[in-house]
Amino acid sequence: MSEELIILTGATGFIGQKVLSKLNQQKKHILLFSRKNLKEDQNTKCFEWHQGADIDFINLKQKIVALSKTFFKRIFLIHSSFDFVNINENYENSKLLFDQLRKFCLNENIDFKILFISSMSAYPNVDSNYGKVKLKTEQLLTNKDLIIRPGFVIGESGICGKIKKLVQKFPIIAVPYGNKTLQTIDVFSLSENICNQLANQNVGEVNLYTDTQSFIDVCKSLNPNLKRYYFSFPGGIIYYFLRFLEIIHINIGLRSDSLLSLKNLKIW
Repeated sequence: MSEELIILTGATGFIGQKVLSKLNQQKKHILLFSRKNLKEDQNTKCFEWHQGADIDFINLKQKIVALSKTFFKRIFLIHSSFDFVNINENYENSKLLFDQLRKFCLNENIDFKILFISSMSAYPNVDSNYGKVKLKTEQLLTNKDLIIRPGFVIGESGICGKIKKLVQKFPIIAVPYGNKTLQTIDVFSLSENICNQLANQNVGEVNLYTDTQSFIDVCKSLNPNLKRYYFSFPGGIIYYFLRFLEIIHINIGLRSDSLLSLKNLKIW
């Protein structure tokens, strides 16, 4: 019998793809969900994959059962998926996924645990839609689950990848909320920690970070060999500028809500 099944959502995302790589190294049995195609270097033989924004729950049970001749004893859901385009649909999709998996595991007498990748910007009265949705989704969890709340995640893609490209274009960089102090963690350390959580009995919530630095220092670290002049700039001005660009449908790769999420990051 296979002891554990890991269900990973957002498998092609900034965090999800690094988690997938770690799980593959540990030879875990994985069922993947992602909206985008997997990259060529992700096409290994140790997992099953479902593509699409909508999960077919009618066939989900058959898919899980088909992965093993008998049922798994434990199922872990690492919920890393987040749709930034249809941001308000994230909560309903998460609720449906959680409810269906809980029902299936209860009926089949299988232990079930959710590891939800939340945010340090998820708390009451937060401004950003991202933080609001993350907080609302946290409230769907039970005392058997775990909220993983990472600091500002540093890596080659995601918002850091967009910042890195912008820094390469200009010699003088106005950094919104540049002097703001952030708790940070690199994406490789984060993915390793997430996978390590599978082996322990932690429930409730855990805040993950490895360093504390200003946002200006983060921007400098993304392009350490480039000589640039950085200065802190009022984030509110850049926010309204981004909102204006969004209204006239000009996309520069940085969302106004992402800037609000940065503003809302707090020290935990």
